[in-house]
Amino acid sequence: MTGGRNIFSVAVKSVGFAWRTNKGLFLLLILLNIFQGSIVYLQFTSFSAIVDEIILIKQGASNMDGLIRSSIILGLAFLVPTMVSNVVNYFRSKFRLELDMQLDLHKIDKQSELDVGVIESNSYQTLL
Repeated sequence: MTGGRNIFSVAVKSVGFAWRTNKGLFLLLILLNIFQGSIVYLQFTSFSAIVDEIILIKQGASNMDGLIRSSIILGLAFLVPTMVSNVVNYFRSKFRLELDMQLDLHKIDKQSELDVGVIESNSYQTLL
């Protein structure tokens, strides 16, 4: 945990690297993940509304219109996250490719700063 190697410093550096690579795509992925997490609330409330409508229909206080509406909302609450998940997977793959490219460029940049003596030393060669 010394030398700036604890989990929090690594996480901050990782987020900073992702932020510098592509801010827009990084924020879009965060927002889409928040949306996917929040859609669960809609699924639960839609299911609860269906149960309530069934109880009201059995009591004779409601008709099938409310049940059909709640069923459509519940169906959409499961269909939309599936489509959003495909979009998230596409953007995540695209973002990962950009991060890999930036990381490779960063490695090349750092290695180009080293002098020939360091690169040819035994300790550096065993690191590679």
